[in-house]
Amino acid sequence: MYTNERYVEDNMKDIISNYKDGVRRTCSIWKLFSLMTQCSRYKMAPLGAKNYYIYDTSDIKLLVECDIIVNIENDVPLYRRLTEDGLKISENDSEGTYRFIHMHGAHPPYTMTEDFQYVEYDYRRDGGYNVPGVSQWKGALKIVYEYIRQLKELGKYEDALIIITADHGITSDISDSEGNMLEASYPILFVKQPYESHEKMLVSDAPVCHTDVISTIKKKIGIVTSDRALEEIGSNENRKRYMINSDFMKTYEIDGDVRLIENWRLISRE
Repeated sequence: MYTNERYVEDNMKDIISNYKDGVRRTCSIWKLFSLMTQCSRYKMAPLGAKNYYIYDTSDIKLLVECDIIVNIENDVPLYRRLTEDGLKISENDSEGTYRFIHMHGAHPPYTMTEDFQYVEYDYRRDGGYNVPGVSQWKGALKIVYEYIRQLKELGKYEDALIIITADHGITSDISDSEGNMLEASYPILFVKQPYESHEKMLVSDAPVCHTDVISTIKKKIGIVTSDRALEEIGSNENRKRYMINSDFMKTYEIDGDVRLIENWRLISRE
């Protein structure tokens, strides 16, 4: 499991092979002092000047440093570890391997270039689909490409189930106060089934959702479940899916192509 500790339940920690207790961490006093100064400036600045001193929670999290601790606010160490150490086959290869890698990816703040260089974060340029953001997105995908390339070198690509997705879609409010839809949210979902290979990417119209990802993984590792896997859902099915926006406590029903806003409907708010 390569993610932040807060996303891992306590009862799972004993069965995760790379979980460690008591790892020593460091914090630069100068970086801490610099961020405290920035926080003070933000607090005292007039409203029109606050964007010059704005900071993000990730800035605070990144103050604590440790080479062996995963921090999903920063993808550069993951890339360096992957290129310097590389993937290896475990001694007991017959048992198979499961990897969950949680990346910062396309998530702001944009502090990494596609060449894996750090850039100073500036909130004023963080307006959406801009050049700094696109550069970081490309860098994140380069890490995925490198991982897949090494899988092929080890001869472990063909028999692998590979799922590339996002942990959430749009986090802003996608409907107005009257329940009218403003936009649709559809995180990426790329799937390569074991022993399946194609020269070009295939596009499926199957009405799937992230819940199906969980049942797919369960079945692949031998857990009995009545829920269907991704490959068991037909492209012509009439199947409703649901999306919960926890930030605004709204639940939506999607009936049809998720990309079409007319197929979305607000069904409850709490």
